[in-house]
Amino acid sequence: MEFSQSAYHKPDNPAPQKMHWGMNEKSFCMLLHLSQLAGMVLPGAGLVLPVVMWPTEKDNSPLIDEQGKVVLNWMISSLLYGFVAGLLCFFLVKLQQELGRTERFNAFLRLGSGNTIFDQPL
Repeated sequence: MEFSQSAYHKPDNPAPQKMHWGMNEKSFCMLLHLSQLAGMVLPGAGLVLPVVMWPTEKDNSPLIDEQGKVVLNWMISSLLYGFVAGLLCFFLVKLQQELGRTERFNAFLRLGSGNTIFDQPL
């Protein structure tokens, strides 16, 4: 029974890998993803570093181009989700403050027994 070459078979003469910033392609992609965490050490670096790394090497490798787009998509999505969450928090707090000044807030918090939270003894 004859087996075909598997992913674990290493050829006798492997093709030399192209280096990207002094590392192979997979290591560069891993560092591209991890570079977003640089903002924990230096504020703003988590945004700048991936944006610098991806354009410098995207034309040299289709894998780096694909992974750079994934990282950029994640950054844009996180920014938009954070913006929407912040707006929702702002408006919900304002709504709670407005309702808290009126009797409608008590009606909003009415329990099944007919009492409100504010009518309970402390």
